[in-house]
Amino acid sequence: VTLRFGEAAHPACRKSKFRFDPEAGLVYGRGGKPVGTKDRLGYLQVNVGGRLAMAHRLIWESVHGPIPDGLE
Repeated sequence: VTLRFGEAAHPACRKSKFRFDPEAGLVYGRGGKPVGTKDRLGYLQVNVGGRLAMAHRLIWESVHGPIPDGLE
């Protein structure tokens, strides 16, 4: 599944070329290599535009649109 971001997403996300494999739970970057590191709680983080972003948040925004206020 290629992650696609709408106009409300951070500009770096809109330019990124991430792909998500829901069965493996992996996020792939350019070149088809897995990207990201796990934080101390086990959440996957990926580098987007020089900043770490939580992979589950990127996937949510790609599928459902911006995260609603109060759930950020």
